[in-house]
This record gives sequence, structure tokens and C-alpha cells, in this order.
Amino acid sequence: MPRVVALSVLLFSIIGCGDSEKLAPVSGRITMDDKPLVGATVSFQPVTPEGSKKAGKGAGSVAKTDADGRYTLSAPTEKRDRPGALVGKHRVSISLFPDSAETGGKETSGSSNQVPERYNSKTELTFDVPAAGSTAADFNLKSKPDGPVKPKKKED
Repeated sequence: MPRVVALSVLLFSIIGCGDSEKLAPVSGRITMDDKPLVGATVSFQPVTPEGSKKAGKGAGSVAKTDADGRYTLSAPTEKRDRPGALVGKHRVSISLFPDSAETGGKETSGSSNQVPERYNSKTELTFDVPAAGSTAADFNLKSKPDGPVKPKKKED
């Protein structure tokens, strides 16, 4: 199991998700350079609002993308997985590690995350989960950052 998924499941099982917390259904599609991102791990982690006295309580939600890059979130708990994500703002992390079946179960030099770190370890992605849920939590990632802005040439 990829490291990120294992860490996410462990974290979510420790934090837990009480039955009293409001979950809303969330699904969407992940693409990279306009192509489906297959087999990626998508995780939503609640963000504590500024000035709130609540200390980041609440479990995150996680999903794996299918052959079309589509996913549906669920919140792992001690008792069972519950579909959805907590209502409110989330930091979104997307990772893709080569499947161990493809590498014969061995770590290879290519076994690093295939998604740029600005979408996972240093994520810049967020999503506000509405109370009614969402079927449009879509993200189109770019494999390469936009290049530096080049100054315009002076025309004489």
C-alpha cells in the first residue's frame, strides 16, 4: 500500500469521526494536463477557521481515483467507513505512487510521488464542502509549473 494511503488511514483511525459530525457526499474528477489521473489518492482534511477555539477536530476523508479519474470520498472511522466529508473548508492533497504490482513489490527510484508536491505535501488546493454535498469537486492539475513571466520585447 502506498505510504500516503497507509499514513492517511492511520491518521484517520486515530482521529476518528463521531456519528454526530455532519458529513456531506463529495465526488469529483482529478485530471493532470487534461488527462484522467488514474489510481491517485485524494484526501480532504478539515481546516480550522481562523479565530476558532476548536483545535482542528474532525477526521479527513479519502478516496482513490478510477480509470476516468473519478472519485467518491469516505471518512474512515474506528467502526466503519462513512461516505462523504465534513461540511466546511478542507485542504486537499492528491498523490500518486507507482503500484507495487508494477514494480514487483520493490521500491524503485521511480517510486516517488508522481504528482507535484504543490498538490500534496505543500498543497495549495482547498475545497469548501457545502451542507448539501458536491458532485463537482474537480481538480485539473498541471505537471509543470507555469514558466516565468518573460518581459515583452521593446519595439522600436
